[in-house]
Amino acid sequence: MVRRMGFVIAALLVVCLGAGCAREPERLIEKKLAVILDDDLATVVAELPKESVADTTFYEIRVYKQYKEGKYGRLATVDFYFLKNVKVKMVRKYRYYMPARKWERYFNEYEFIHE
Repeated sequence: MVRRMGFVIAALLVVCLGAGCAREPERLIEKKLAVILDDDLATVVAELPKESVADTTFYEIRVYKQYKEGKYGRLATVDFYFLKNVKVKMVRKYRYYMPARKWERYFNEYEFIHE
């Protein structure tokens, strides 16, 4: 009887974890975003002629919001700076799709940099 109860509890725990009952740590969500941002910047820079790339390339997370309800738990707006002698930045928006536990890109545009 005790072994059967242990099996039931273990099975419920597996089902609960698989269904997303356990919260994902915030630092893991942020780490997943950093991986995508690093990759996006590297990909964009790799596609440009070397003479067009700035000496220092970087991105800046301008907005980071958390939501308690809905299928998207986080939103990030990120500015990418990588062009030499051009006052333009790339703006991308990302959202964290809670059921799949992954970030999605859903917006991309270029904006002039105003000083």
